[in-house]
Amino acid sequence: METPMSEKTQVDFSQADMTPDKFSRDEEAGSRISSIHSGEEGVVPEEMIYPDGGRGWIVVLGCVIFSAATVGWGKHGWYGNDFGRDHFWKIRRPLPFLAVGAILWVTSMLASAFCTEIWQFFITQGLVQGISGALVFPLIVALPAQWFLKYRAFATGMVVAGSSLGGALSCLIVRSLLSVAGLRKSFAIISAIDASMLFMAFFMIKERRPASARCHKIIWYDRTFFGDPVFWSLGSCFFFTVFGYLSPIFYLPTFTSEKIPGLSDLLSTLPLVILNFSAAIGRTSVGFVADRIGPLNALFIVTTMSGLTQLLMWTFISTYAGIMAFAVMYGFFCGCFLSLSPAVAAQLFGSDRLGGLSGLLLLFNLPGNAAGAPIGGAILNRWFLVAALRPLQETAEDSGCVLMLPEPACAETLLVSMGRSLDEDPLTILLAPPVNETPEQKEIRLKVEAEARQVSERIDEQLKAERAAQKKNRFIKVLLLGQSESGKSTTLKNFQLTYAQDAWAAERESWRMVIQLNLIRNVNTILDLLAEEMSGKATMATDDSDISDDEVDPQSVTNNALHFTGRHRLLKLRLAPLRRVQQDLELRIGLSASDEAYSSPPSSPVIGQKERRHQEFFVRSTSGWKGQTHNRRLSELGGRKSKEALNRETIEIIAGCADDMKAIWEDISIRDMLHRRGIRMEATPGFFLNDIDRIATRHYEPSDGDIVRARLRTLGVQEYKIKFDKGSAAGSEWCLYDVGGSRTQRPAWYPYFDDCDAIIFVAPISCFDERLAEDRRINRLEDSFMLWKAVISSKLLAKTSIILFLNKCDLLERKLNSGVRVKDFVRSFGDRQNDIDTVTKYFAQHFRDILRKYSPEPRPFRVHMTSVVDTEATAVTLGVVEEGILREHLRRADLL
Repeated sequence: METPMSEKTQVDFSQADMTPDKFSRDEEAGSRISSIHSGEEGVVPEEMIYPDGGRGWIVVLGCVIFSAATVGWGKHGWYGNDFGRDHFWKIRRPLPFLAVGAILWVTSMLASAFCTEIWQFFITQGLVQGISGALVFPLIVALPAQWFLKYRAFATGMVVAGSSLGGALSCLIVRSLLSVAGLRKSFAIISAIDASMLFMAFFMIKERRPASARCHKIIWYDRTFFGDPVFWSLGSCFFFTVFGYLSPIFYLPTFTSEKIPGLSDLLSTLPLVILNFSAAIGRTSVGFVADRIGPLNALFIVTTMSGLTQLLMWTFISTYAGIMAFAVMYGFFCGCFLSLSPAVAAQLFGSDRLGGLSGLLLLFNLPGNAAGAPIGGAILNRWFLVAALRPLQETAEDSGCVLMLPEPACAETLLVSMGRSLDEDPLTILLAPPVNETPEQKEIRLKVEAEARQVSERIDEQLKAERAAQKKNRFIKVLLLGQSESGKSTTLKNFQLTYAQDAWAAERESWRMVIQLNLIRNVNTILDLLAEEMSGKATMATDDSDISDDEVDPQSVTNNALHFTGRHRLLKLRLAPLRRVQQDLELRIGLSASDEAYSSPPSSPVIGQKERRHQEFFVRSTSGWKGQTHNRRLSELGGRKSKEALNRETIEIIAGCADDMKAIWEDISIRDMLHRRGIRMEATPGFFLNDIDRIATRHYEPSDGDIVRARLRTLGVQEYKIKFDKGSAAGSEWCLYDVGGSRTQRPAWYPYFDDCDAIIFVAPISCFDERLAEDRRINRLEDSFMLWKAVISSKLLAKTSIILFLNKCDLLERKLNSGVRVKDFVRSFGDRQNDIDTVTKYFAQHFRDILRKYSPEPRPFRVHMTSVVDTEATAVTLGVVEEGILREHLRRADLL
């Protein structure tokens, strides 16, 4: 039957877009641990296993609330507006509120409500909150490092971003409260809100303390840090950067009022609000990036960008829009300095004592926090010029960037390379003993390393012996390539049948169930289509009279609709047991998975866009299904029944359904249904409906032809070792690889390319009017040309002998004789003769042209027209191929 032109897949050999698919290989990266802290042999220590989620996100949320309710308060800038100037003697210098805490924090906020003089605010919001911040802040930024490794910088960024959100909201809330409720009530309300938030956050936070750490001696501070140049480099960076880091945040409302007089308090504070929101976004997003490029790299980039933003933007802005743009840019980068600092410390020194380390590093911030903003305020108060303040800030922040330069050279490449030279071997650095290793940990590490070394030596010896054996008696390695259902497995069977008859005879019994499964699947496919037609898509006969075994009258099938009678319903009922038989055979063969395929066979011609799908089962290449007894399946198949009983039961059901299977296959209505759907079952792999009388018997034994035609889909690379019994290669052992032909399995070919003696490329040329099952947009013949080009153009295969099998010539001839025209699907074929000789020569010439054009080196074109289901003709072809491969093998071994 000819397919309508609207549904045909055209192949244009003149197009230049016939390029092979680009294969990609997924790469997986894992964390590497360079030290051993466990007290048990062979057990990964608990502190080295990071949840990277789960309960850790609740801890992060609690830290975010702490950060927002405490550190964020210092960014509201209430003291810089008219209210602050009127009530606190026009104080221009903001106090550096770095306080975090719970009880001390709420107490200090409540006490602030009763303050009336400036020295009282120094005590409540300076001294008390400073002490509580020193106790708590290092912990909330260090806790995420105990729960996260892969997302450590991201989690820490979220915690510190909470302070930005708190600062942005406090700017709006505090100003509204001050203008309505006054100072005392405003502090009381904020204290109640903070107390509620901190109480809730307190129960969210949990420290991960492994059992091994509970019995360790407490180390209040690690003196080894002071002898590490990386520690001093990082500390110097913090020392200078903080001098210029905080001043724009404190003085942005004042700067806005000075530059644009007449603005309301709300508009003067709005840039600071925007800066805080931008800082929250920047801290989170940059933390996410830092987990991929490294926290130290990210810190260097954002610190540099912060200094450049001050230098290039703040120096020249004079409009409100420019101030807002500066707030967005500077807020995005400057806030990351604080959020990335704990992640950098964990990267350089580990996370086991991160809290104490963070406290030490905060000491470097003290001069900048205490003197940076006051010095800037003094400059601003004396000259009333922000321009006088900017050089100090820019110089300080840029100096911090410069001081970071030694750190990547010392520590960024490897997490534990503390101050070592880049000239050292990276592998030596990686395998170096961990810093601060205790004697107990060293003893455990050496013991584990010794055991691992012994295992490695045993493996090396085994590999050495295998290489020596392979070199002494090297296999002839042949790779079978081609798209799915091209005939690779059938070609392999022909090799076994022709040259390894003893092994072939031993496997004959295992193929009987496969052939029976093929036959039953053929019948069940017809039953599925019949059920679909009878459900309403076809006119149903209403004859309820007695059912006869006579065939349906051909005249009952009209040209407009398919007519089914009660006889078809009865055949469906009689053949229903085959469903269970198919399931039993699949389980016994060892089919462990499935993949979607079209109900019409994948090799069927184009039949439109509404094909119904079903599941095509497969075996994996590693299943060893031929030799399995499948005892583990017996409970699923029949309780205590023996394997022989199950075989007898299956054979009895198949034999009992033989007449019905034959009747439904020979039914004229069924043939017409298949014809209308464009399904040629005779052309599909594993077709045995014409052999029902011979196969559906109680004493069936598979013939060689049956085994060659049997269809069993396999996934993965299959390795077959064949010891030749006859031929010029008698006595030698060949290793043939049959690899998956679907597009998703083709990357598996490459590992077998480097040392193979020959490649047999199987290209089915009867499929010029068919589409790929994996991608219905691609013509199967076009896919073969694309794959051929990919193999030919590979430089890895430049010296490998390649033999081309133009397969399924028998199906091609049958298709051409039925009236299918090649030019309807291959436009470049033109008006040539539509016969088997002309078509095969035309396709072979195109394969030859691709070889000449894309082969890296000139090579002979070896092509054979085959029909691999014809075992006798294929045996002659394999004899020629065998001699050629053997000659090439000897030539490469320098024996010819």
